[in-house]
This record gives sequence, structure tokens and C-alpha cells, in this order.
Amino acid sequence: MLQTPVGIVEKFTPKVIRGWIHDPDGAPNPTVSILLNGRKVAHTTACAPVNFNGTIRNIGFARRLCQLWNYVGPKDEIQVECLGVTLPIAQHGLSFVDTAAKKSRADELFRKLDKGYVFNKYGILNLSIQRDQAWQKGITELFWELQRKLKERFDVDLQVTYGTMLGAVRDKNFIGHDNDFDTCYISKFRSARRVRRQFLKICDFLIDEGYKVLVKKTHTWVMIPGTEFKMDIFYSWFHANDEFEASYGYHGPALKKKPELFQMREVQLGNFVVHAPVAAEDMLAHFYGTEWRTPDPGFSHYGPTRKQTLRYLIPRRQVNRLFWRQFYRDHPTEAESPFAQFVAARLQPGTLIFECGSGNGRDALFFAARGFQVVASEACKEGVEQARKAAAARGLEKACKLRRVDVGKEAELRKFFCASAHGVGAREGAPGRAVSALRAAQYLARGGSDAASDRGRSPASGLFDLPRVQDARRQEPRGPQGLPQSLPPLPRSGESGPPHARGLRTHA
Repeated sequence: MLQTPVGIVEKFTPKVIRGWIHDPDGAPNPTVSILLNGRKVAHTTACAPVNFNGTIRNIGFARRLCQLWNYVGPKDEIQVECLGVTLPIAQHGLSFVDTAAKKSRADELFRKLDKGYVFNKYGILNLSIQRDQAWQKGITELFWELQRKLKERFDVDLQVTYGTMLGAVRDKNFIGHDNDFDTCYISKFRSARRVRRQFLKICDFLIDEGYKVLVKKTHTWVMIPGTEFKMDIFYSWFHANDEFEASYGYHGPALKKKPELFQMREVQLGNFVVHAPVAAEDMLAHFYGTEWRTPDPGFSHYGPTRKQTLRYLIPRRQVNRLFWRQFYRDHPTEAESPFAQFVAARLQPGTLIFECGSGNGRDALFFAARGFQVVASEACKEGVEQARKAAAARGLEKACKLRRVDVGKEAELRKFFCASAHGVGAREGAPGRAVSALRAAQYLARGGSDAASDRGRSPASGLFDLPRVQDARRQEPRGPQGLPQSLPPLPRSGESGPPHARGLRTHA
């Protein structure tokens, strides 16, 4: 006698729909459908591990549908079904109605679904990449272009990985609800320092080649400027015990080093061909677990089964360095900021200005052009070079000294302030002011904590002749164009508090 499946939607929010379904008759990996006014708009699979009465069973499901709510009106009804049973939604009953929603756009959603749109893995409604032939062609061409360049320059083999490999091996096609193209290479190095260094060199190379990159701690996006072709490049390596690992982590069994992981084969991906390792099936079991052949639109790498060696990830400092390097490559020196205009009107003629984090020099050169003496520092090489070129073009090399300094490194910061103050020598007391500026910059770089502040006194105390300009943007009331009408006072002796700013401007 057949028994009725039991289950529940435990979490039902605009961010995610999550629950479980238990079939006493043992139907494996049942499909869970999300219905809007009786029509299926998305689905997922009940195959995630769940603790069910003290036993781990693969009966959980989840689906992100954040943009579904853009189409739901006050009379529209959402239901979740599985195996012919409508699952109860915690705190809502057998259906959900958003009485606070605006006008229904359900018909518009249905028309888009009929045209091949799907909710991707993040819940965004997009044209399925299985239908987007232009995207498939462009991204595949980018793959082979980068595969050739990285092989020539770094002797690494770029291959598909994670979701793109999963689609190629399991379905011989792109996964419809995916939104990107995953690639990876295997590093010849084993130590975390060398693996990271090689990846950073590759990122620098891609920037030099004119690609647009967005580096993260586990991988980088690579795009051709002006296109929608976004590729992810992950990196992988072997530990000292010959176990394989990729930067985004894994959920399955350990994978030992073997020749088939280095040998490439061509695999079909829709109408195109890409590279994958001969041992791709073993790698997919390592990435996703032994049930990798079961389609699961609700799968997330951020689950409790994820394993990841954190020391191999890219430090934030290097992520920031690459971001600003590319930013200054793509953004030439432009007009000064409104904040610089506001400050300049309140400084005495001949004021000596120190600027930390001067970027491409737009404000430093603005101050120098108005007769102020400026000593500016920036950690990013591209920013400093761009600022120096702009200074030379405007004849401001003498009035604006530009240095490459990382304020996060105390030795560099101390050398910068002391050498600059003695080198400029424009005003009596400038070296003393430099020492005060040094202490304030150290305070900022350490997140607002040092010995001076621990004794109850901010190292910025007495630093400025003017009020504390870096907090001006947060003050009220404000005048025309959002500029503050007045500036707050500097902390007095006995008060504490860091100079809150992305950069630090001081004057002597």
C-alpha cells in the first residue's frame, strides 16, 4: 500500500525557499515545483542532506527566487508541490499570498518563461544560457583565447571546472540556470605562498593584456571590456600528501594525484567543444559528492559539507591592490572632488598638505595648482604613475611631490613623513607637523587603536589648525550641493577617536 509523502517548507522568504520531503516509499531525488497561480515557475530537487529523526538523509531542498517577488501581486498564490502533494509552508499554510504586494505582473512573467527565461542559481530571471547562442559563442571563444595565452605564458592548462564541467560531462550542454563559465588550472606548486603568487601573476598578466578582471579571494572574473562574456578562473593544487584541492572548495571525497587529472580531453558543451581532464568524473565527485549526476538547481557551495583550506586564499590586501591597479588603468586623472574644493577655500596660502591615499592625484594636483605645497602618497603603482604624468603635463612636479607608499606598512609611512617634511622645509615646524601626521596615519592604518588612544588621547589631537575635515561629509546641516555648512571641532585632549576616512589629508 502506497503511503503519502510528508514534508514541509521550513523557510519561505524572498531570499530562499527551503524545506524537506520524505517519501516512505523511497522515491529517489523527487522534483520539487514552485507554482504561481497553479503554473510551475521554477523547480529544484530534494537531494540535500538533512538530519531526519537522528539519521542523515538526502531529502532536503532549496531554491533561490529573489526576483519572483517582482511579479507577485496581492491576489497571486504561491504553492510548493512534490510527488503530487502540496507542502505546507511554515507560518502560512498550504499557500502564500502577499497581500502587501503591488500590482500583479504574473502574466508578464509567464510570457518570459515561454520565451526561455529561467531563474538562475541566484534567483535572477535571465534568458537561459542554453538558449543564448551569442553568449555561448563569445564565452567559448574567450575560453580558447585564454587557454592559449596562459599556456604560452605560464605553462598551465586552462580547463572547465565546477558547474561548467558538470554541464559538459553530465548533460553535454550548459546548465540552463547557471550564469557564468567556470574554468580552472592546476598549479605546479604546493605551498600556499607559491600557489597564491602564481595566481596573482596571472591576474596581473590579464590586466596588462587589457582584460577586465574582478579578483576575489578564491578566483577572478575575466571579461572583455564592453561585452557580457564573464569567465571565472579558479586555481587548484596538490597538497604535500598528493591530495587535490581547488580554491572554491569541495563537498565530496578526497581526490589523489594521478596522471588522468593532467591529461586533457575534448568534451561537448552545447554546440561547442572545451577542454576537461580525462578524470573529470572523479573530479566532479570530489567537488559535489557522489550524487553529482542528480540535477539540483538549489545546490549551494555554502553548505555544511564544504571543505576548504583557507591559507591558500588570496589576502584582501592583494585583492584590493589588483582592484585599484585596474581602476587607475581604466580611469584617467579627472577633475578634483567637491570635498577638495570645500577644503581649499578654507586653507591659508602656502599651506603644506600631506595626502595619504592620493589615488591618481586629482585632489593633490588641484591643491598644488592653487599654490599649496603638496606631498602625496599612494600604494598603487598605476595611480602614482598616472598622477606623475598629469603633474608633468601641468608643470606641477615641484609643487606636488608624489610618492608610492603603503600606509599599512609602518616603516614606509615613517620614512615618507620624515623625509617629506625635511625635504620640503617650506615652513617652520613642518617636521613636527609630519610627526603628528605620522601618528595619526598609523592610528588610521591600525583601525583606530594604538598606545596613545589607549591612554585616552587621540593621536590626531592638535594635528590640524582647521576642524577635522575628514568627518565633514557626515555632518549636518548641509549647504548647496550637499556640502556641509560648518565643520566639527577636532577632539580635545582627553578625547579619543580615529580619523574616519578612506584617505588622510593633513596640513602643516
